[in-house]
Order: sequence, then structure tokens, then C-alpha cells
Amino acid sequence: MNIFQLLLLAVIQGLTEFLPVSSSGHLALCQEFLGMKSPDGATLEVFLHGGTLISVLIFYRAKLLTLCQGLWKREKASWLYCVALVLSCLPAMVVYKLAGDKIEESFTSVILIASCLIVTGAILLSQQLLPSSSLSSSQPMTWWRALLTGTAQAVAMLPGISRSGSTITAARWLGLGGAEAMEFSFLMSIPILAGGIILKIGKACQEGMDGLNPFGVILAAAVAAIIGFLALKLLKLLQFRGKLQYFGYYCLALGLLSLTLKLVL
Repeated sequence: MNIFQLLLLAVIQGLTEFLPVSSSGHLALCQEFLGMKSPDGATLEVFLHGGTLISVLIFYRAKLLTLCQGLWKREKASWLYCVALVLSCLPAMVVYKLAGDKIEESFTSVILIASCLIVTGAILLSQQLLPSSSLSSSQPMTWWRALLTGTAQAVAMLPGISRSGSTITAARWLGLGGAEAMEFSFLMSIPILAGGIILKIGKACQEGMDGLNPFGVILAAAVAAIIGFLALKLLKLLQFRGKLQYFGYYCLALGLLSLTLKLVL
């Protein structure tokens, strides 16, 4: 891969990892229709995911610091919130353990990916049906809300289902306000991103750079972090203004277009 290809992948990774449009779905469709190869090997994947993990840590640094201080001081609210974050990761861990191979095989099915993008669009547009009272109030994150939000995250392991879109929408329907739902969605992504890196890091160490330009890979990770941070800023702004339906329309259009192209060509 040349530096241009690395940077293009970094931009796609940074944007689609956080915006509710499904990063896995976009990478698979780019490979199918544009001939763009998805990252080969674990090394590049580890660096790109590392970049997006850094962007989340920086974006929510104040909340993370508050939680750490609360844990140190044994504050009940901080401990309960962290327990909720742990519980939210359990459904995805169970699903991956039971059906991880099947899920990875599904990444080659363009029809499934296109269909899942249509589902993502419908999920996002469902927020327009929320009662108006939900705009001015927010329920606390409880253990059962965490598990249900985590179930949405597990479903989002399918290519084309947006992790952020499904978890934010689930949290909103469970009574959380927009800002609280977005915050919990991305805080619960930290263990998932970190877990993915840990699963791949052993293989990455064995591969080494494997012909990749070291400078280009590091630059790509930095670009993924910067683009990811900006994507989070944009998503927060649109969530605040109640404009996530734009992403819903986009996912519907992309899913229908991809389905049509696959069936016709």
C-alpha cells in the first residue's frame, strides 16, 4: 500500500467508526464496487483502531477523569456507571464467542450488508418517533438499560448495522437524553476497541510491518485519530440539534443503491 491508500483508509476508518453509517459496511462495499482492498494483515488494523481509540479517549477525557476520581474516592455513582459499562459489553462478548466465525463470513455478502444498512437507516429514523418529553429529561443508566443497550451493540456486529447508531438509538428509546445516550455509547466502545486491538496485537507482532511503510502507517493512525475526533464533534452537534435523521436517509439510500447494483450487475 502506498501512503495515499493508507491515508484514504484512515479517513474512512475515522469517519465511519463513529458516524452512524457502519464502518464495516462501507469498507466491504468499497471493496466490492470500487475495487478498494480492505486492510490486509493485523498490523494496519491495529494501528487504525488504535488511532480511533485515542480519539475517543481524548474526546471524553473529562468524563473518564471524573469516573477515575470517583472510583478512587469510592463514590457510588461512579462505581454503578462503570458496572453498567462492563455489563454493556457482555452481550457482544457472548455473541462473538458463539458465532464469531459466522459473523466474519457474513462480511462477504453484499446483499446482507445492503439490507443491514437499510435496517440502520430505519433504526436512526425511529428516533423521530420518540415522545417530545424525552428531549428535556433523561433517565439514569441502570443495569438493565446497560444490558439492553449492549444487546444493540451485539446486533451491530453484523456488517452494515451501525454500532453507534444502534446503541445511541437504543439508549434513547430506553429513556436517556441525547447527550447521555451518545456519551454512554462511545464510552462502552472503549473496551470493544481495546479488545479488538488486544486480539490482533499478537498476530501484528508476528507480521511486523510486512512491507508497509512505517511512516505511512503511523501517519495513517494519526489521521484516523484526528478524523475520528472531528467525527465525534460533528455527531455531538447533530445529536444536540436532533438531526441524526440525515444519517438515516443516507444509510437507506446507500443500502437501496447497493442492493440494486448487486442484483442488476
